[in-house]
Order: sequence, then C-alpha cells, then structure tokens
Amino acid sequence: MEADISSTRIESLAPVAATERIQALDVVRGFALVGIFLMNVEFFNRIMSGIGEGMPLGLTGIDWYASWFVTYFVQGKFWTIFSMLFGMGFAVMLIRAERAGRSFTAPYLRRILALAVFGAAHYIFIWGGDILFSYAVAAGALMILFYGKWKPIVLALLVLIGIGLIPALNDVFAIVAGLAFVSLVAVFLRSERRVTFRGRSMPLFSFILLLLGVIGAIAAIVLWMLPNAPKDARGPTTIFSIFFIILALLSAKYRDPPELRALRLGATLYLFMAISMTIGGAAQYLRPEEPIPPATAAVPASGAKVATAPVVDAAR
Repeated sequence: MEADISSTRIESLAPVAATERIQALDVVRGFALVGIFLMNVEFFNRIMSGIGEGMPLGLTGIDWYASWFVTYFVQGKFWTIFSMLFGMGFAVMLIRAERAGRSFTAPYLRRILALAVFGAAHYIFIWGGDILFSYAVAAGALMILFYGKWKPIVLALLVLIGIGLIPALNDVFAIVAGLAFVSLVAVFLRSERRVTFRGRSMPLFSFILLLLGVIGAIAAIVLWMLPNAPKDARGPTTIFSIFFIILALLSAKYRDPPELRALRLGATLYLFMAISMTIGGAAQYLRPEEPIPPATAAVPASGAKVATAPVVDAAR
C-alpha cells in the first residue's frame, strides 16, 4: 500500500489525456475565443486611443451593422467569460495536483512566468492591446491569495513603497495598491487572527478595515474644514471612509462559517464595484456644468504695433 502511494506522489506532469478533458469547458472556451476574435478584428482597424469610444463615425451599410453588432453583443462580454475560464483552469489544475499528490506551486509559477514573458513580447513587438500579461498578473495574485506569507508580503510592500517615492517611478504605487488589496483579501479568507482592544475582540481583517475607515474619516473632516483643500477629494474620501467602517462591522459579524467566506467576498466585491460605478456615474451626470469663462480680448505680443483708427478733431 505504501509503495502505491509513493509511486502516485512522484507521478510526473504530463498533458491531460483526451478522456480526462472537461468537454463543457472546451466548448465555452472555443465560444469565448470566437468573440475575442471578432472584437480584436475591429480593434486592429483602430488606433489604441480610439478603443472604447463606441462606433466609429461615418460607417454605412454592412460596416455599420458589423460595428453595431460588435459594440452591443461582443465588447465587454467575451473577455469576462475567458477570465472566468482562466480561474476555473487554475482550480482544476490545483485539484488534480492535490489528488495526485504532486507539487502545484512550482509548475504553476513556471507557467505564469512563461505567460508573462510571452505577453510582454507580444505587447512590445506586435500589438499594444495584449491581455496575456494581465492574465499572468492575475494568476500571480491568485498564488498570493492562496499561498502568500505575511512577512514576504510586508517586505515587498515596503520595498515597492520605497521605489515609488522616487519621482520618476510614481507609477509603482499602483502595484502597491494591487498587492495590498490582494493581501487584505487573503487575510479575510485565510487568517484566523483576532485583535483585542479595550476588552473587545474582532478579526484582523475587520480591524484593518476599521482602521482605514477611521483614518479616512479624519482625512475627510480635514478636507471639508480647510478652505484651500482639493474639493474633488472631499466626496470620494467621505464615501469610502464610511464604506470601510460599515464593511468592517459587517465582516466582523458575518465572518463565520469559514466555508461561506468566499461566497460573501465575491458578492461584496461585485456589489462594491456596481455601487461605486453607479454613484460615480450619477455624480458625473448630476454635477452642475462649470461656467464657461468669458472670452478675453487678445493681448498683443510685446513690441507689436497696434493699428489704431485716426482721430478726427471735431473742432475743425
């Protein structure tokens, strides 16, 4: 019996046999690829700055119908299906590796690295609309979500923050925000630590959200009190600080049972994005139009002669 188990665990990686493939996933994957093909064909006829601006002007006949179909039935539909399939492929490979008793992290990290290199080469040398590198980043986030350790994550955050402080590398803060978000989600899903403050105990995830909400509320009060503070930051800071405080209280109350955490997390993220987009769109739509400054007379350049009409002496 022990020999059978050991032989199973040292089983080498190999392509999946035809009998082990999930045909339903293959069908959906092929359907998604057709949609991505249709979407990319249109994008190949545009400049990158024109992507997302709707149907091009001046189309007639079959060109108009084709663009209308892609705009309303293809764009924003099929890449989401393909992203879902990417996550399902991650789950299938993880489950099969666990059942076979073989390592999963090292082979999957190699796949992520190969996908990132391929996507970067595609972006640099062929087309700026590559999405493979984004898939590799998302796969790396999944690995952090399932297997990340807090000490390397904190060290990476500190290093990235230090790099971002360099004036020419401010864009690194976007990576910091993404890594911090994924790490916070991992705390909610996997950490059982609790923080006790003045006799009250709450999960670490809820405590972090509450702390962020309180800091945001203080910042919002300061922004509203200072007359010279940026006005555009007042509303979002206030809304997000209130949202973090409410979410902290709800997550502390409805954290258990553990088997429902993933479902509640997914529903919360979906509702958060939907509510944020709705509020942002409503604010943009209802915001009063900014007054148009009056046209000012052109000031002649220094040294230029200004032609004037001759003055007629009325006494003559």
